[in-house]
Amino acid sequence: MTLPGNIRTHHLAPLALALFCALALALALAGVAYAQGQTPCAPTNLSVSSSDTEATITWHAPEPGEGTCEPTDYEVYVDRVSDGDRTAGSEVLSPWTATGLEPGTDYQVLVFTYSADCDDYSTEPAEATFTTDGVDAANAEEPAEKHAPKRVRRMRAERVQGEGESDDSAILTWNPPSTKNGKHHAATDYAVLVIRVAENGDKAEVSNTDEITATQFTVEGLTEGNYRFKVAAYSADCNCWGTWRSVKYAHE
Repeated sequence: MTLPGNIRTHHLAPLALALFCALALALALAGVAYAQGQTPCAPTNLSVSSSDTEATITWHAPEPGEGTCEPTDYEVYVDRVSDGDRTAGSEVLSPWTATGLEPGTDYQVLVFTYSADCDDYSTEPAEATFTTDGVDAANAEEPAEKHAPKRVRRMRAERVQGEGESDDSAILTWNPPSTKNGKHHAATDYAVLVIRVAENGDKAEVSNTDEITATQFTVEGLTEGNYRFKVAAYSADCNCWGTWRSVKYAHE
């Protein structure tokens, strides 16, 4: 896809992470087995090509060796440096494009490797920084139409605690999606999707609840095991949904 405006490409070669993965492969070839719970290596050769409001992020998969976890997909975070506002991609592959960014703004990219083999993420991410192209304020135009809501922000899940509280519940909280750039509709309500993740990585939908007007939701009926909670914003103004944001949760 050709991005509008002047394209600026930024490359970062995370040497320390590459050396770690190379060492892991060398140890595997020498017959050194990793203990159970080994996490996958971070991706390599991370690069970013950005315009004024979009950034296309590419990377290479870490080279696995015997005893290491095979990469399955990736978690990508694009954080605005000034205030931490986050655009994220869950369960994605390279390349991946972040949209709805602010012109002339500094961002940090974090890419984590996920492995279904060990059901865990890389301990350290691949990292890069970039700055979106600026827009001449005198020639800037109002967007012809607004888009669906952006992803919710600051999503987190915690076990419900306190005297008299149920042992099978977790509370899910989030912040509304940003509307700062004026290009996205505001959220009017939300949907919560609960997915059970089996030990072999298989996923099964447990529940799907919509028309949630608050920015928190209590998930009930949980049993011991791993889950993935997802939240999407809905706007009645456009009768449209934003994309899911997810968080991992282990119920003990």
